[in-house]
Amino acid sequence: METVSGEVRAERSDPRASFPNDLHAAWDDLHVAYFAGYAMWTYLTSPFTFGSDGFKAVELSPVTVEAETWRRLRVTFPDHIATHCREQVFYFGPDGLLRRHDIHTRGHQRRRRRALCLRLRRVRRLGEDGTVSWDTELVTIDVESVLFI
Repeated sequence: METVSGEVRAERSDPRASFPNDLHAAWDDLHVAYFAGYAMWTYLTSPFTFGSDGFKAVELSPVTVEAETWRRLRVTFPDHIATHCREQVFYFGPDGLLRRHDIHTRGHQRRRRRALCLRLRRVRRLGEDGTVSWDTELVTIDVESVLFI
């Protein structure tokens, strides 16, 4: 982490390995900065990066959700990309917009949803049978303004 003038205030050479094994353990500022950085990069660049070198994408069978058919794409991220996990599944509606994003991390399956331009993102647990646990939001992100240049 740096000040506005570029002075290094804190750094970590292997941030991913520094996370505590206990899922209930507190994170320090560097944990939060690392997670927020790679998570937002993934949220803002998906699906545009899937055609880049090292990404592998396989279309899976479609699913029907509330009378709408969603196409599924299993994407394997290359090792040089920091992300929640290497393999993730993305669901796209008939309009081509992302409806759902599933990941598996540390033995837990999670479901992520987002709207066009990442206006809202909610992370909830996804059970082994594919049902969503609506009672708890693990992560919430609201984007109030987006400017395309």
